[in-house]
Amino acid sequence: MPWRYVLLIGVFSFFTIVDVGISTSEIHKFEESNATLIAPERGFYKYFRLNRYGFPEYIDLANNRDFSWVRESGFSLISARVSLERYRYSDIPDSFLAQIQGGLDAARAGGVKVILRFNYNNGNERGGDTSLPWMLRHISQLRNILHNNADVIAVVQAGFIGAWGEWHASTHGLDNPEAHRAVLEALLDSLPNERSVQLRAPQYKEKLYGAPLLEDKAYTDSYTSRTGHHNDCLFASENDLTYPLDKIEYFTGYVAQDSLFVPMGGETCKKYLPRTNCATAQSVMRKLHFSYLNNNYLQEVIDGWRSQGCYEDIASHLGYRLVVREVVFDESARSGSALSIDASIENTGWAAPFNPRVLILTLESPDGGVVKAELEPDARRLRPGKVTRLGGTLRLPSDIKSGKYTLYLSAPDPATRLLTRHEYAIPFANEGYRFTEARLLLGQITIVGR
Repeated sequence: MPWRYVLLIGVFSFFTIVDVGISTSEIHKFEESNATLIAPERGFYKYFRLNRYGFPEYIDLANNRDFSWVRESGFSLISARVSLERYRYSDIPDSFLAQIQGGLDAARAGGVKVILRFNYNNGNERGGDTSLPWMLRHISQLRNILHNNADVIAVVQAGFIGAWGEWHASTHGLDNPEAHRAVLEALLDSLPNERSVQLRAPQYKEKLYGAPLLEDKAYTDSYTSRTGHHNDCLFASENDLTYPLDKIEYFTGYVAQDSLFVPMGGETCKKYLPRTNCATAQSVMRKLHFSYLNNNYLQEVIDGWRSQGCYEDIASHLGYRLVVREVVFDESARSGSALSIDASIENTGWAAPFNPRVLILTLESPDGGVVKAELEPDARRLRPGKVTRLGGTLRLPSDIKSGKYTLYLSAPDPATRLLTRHEYAIPFANEGYRFTEARLLLGQITIVGR
């Protein structure tokens, strides 16, 4: 019969142990680690670094070729805003596309992922955006870049329209749902289905696609299931300078539901003590399932969290934090049998992983022979604040050698170029997790012949 899983709330439910005829299943418990984890697609991100003169050097994907400093500083994410200002009314030249490709190659070499946005100005009054036909033309030119580098693109922000690419103050009359839909869906079509696009304000998504996602509509590759949110004035006022004043509760509720299934992130932009204090900030980010936040801006807010003592807690809880609580499996099995394995994993973070990620069981012999199986469901179903039971079945070949095998759990990046890169694997917050091997030892299993 097919493996089934259940979501658990608060306590573990009773479940049936499958007996393969040799021994009863054993429950293996695992200790949580308090270590700070550098994990992909989550956490504080870097927008700039200070040079030797103390001035900020902003990340320039078209020209920067060394991102090794990001992980060395304890981060896994960068934000890159690529300016198309010089090409408002012309094709993007191949030379500039090659520069962007070089930057993404450098991100991959540095073991980081990119929050990516294209725009035509950075909010200065002298510069505008461009016409909708040119925007769509530019998106089509960027298609190969987006497809070929989706492995190191964590998420794309909608961009293009208006000041900072934040979908307001368009100089070409594009502050309307028709233009919004055209740009958003052109971007979504230019990305693989495994990647999402974020909008600056939830009212844009509501106007295009209606109600927030429910679980049965999540991860279906539809436009709405791939459209997330970023709030770039978090805590700046009672409405974050984002939500309509008469609908704050409605739209924060909208995001709270939607962000269970789509990516949510952003930055602070103003110190506003009623909301930038630790208690309120942590409560809001937990409710809205924040996966990432700007570490550089607004520095006054970030420094305030350090002085109040909550910075490290925020750094630990942004996005996912996966703790293996227990794993149930037989410690002996016969060749040719099906070995069922049940894992209970708690997500103590504020959000689930937002890109596809499968957890892998590997049974390994001393001479390097392996048998692998996937745990189900996909890691995106690991709800924040919940314990989820996942199951998988290792099908042992009939000619497998007898002997002792070691069982491991891992969560590698599914992209071919990143599959063996430990920097891109999701680490488990457990004592004994092997970072350079990117796996957690679960125990030993003895295989005997028929």
